[in-house]
Amino acid sequence: MNVTYATDDLDKGYETQVWLAVSDDEQVKVTGRYFYHKKEQSPHPAADKNDLQDEFMERCEQITGISFPRG
Repeated sequence: MNVTYATDDLDKGYETQVWLAVSDDEQVKVTGRYFYHKKEQSPHPAADKNDLQDEFMERCEQITGISFPRG
């Protein structure tokens, strides 16, 4: 794929999702984890920052005019 912002090869990009969906490997019998090329990865540090998540949701509400439930 000749797009500079594409994150993966389209012919290979689906392989991890299929592996996670049908594999009997013990390492995939988990939840809430991130995988890339069949290897567990750590999420970006910003993923754990509640203030960033709140700011993102507020901006989405401003753009769409839709209020999201808070929990």
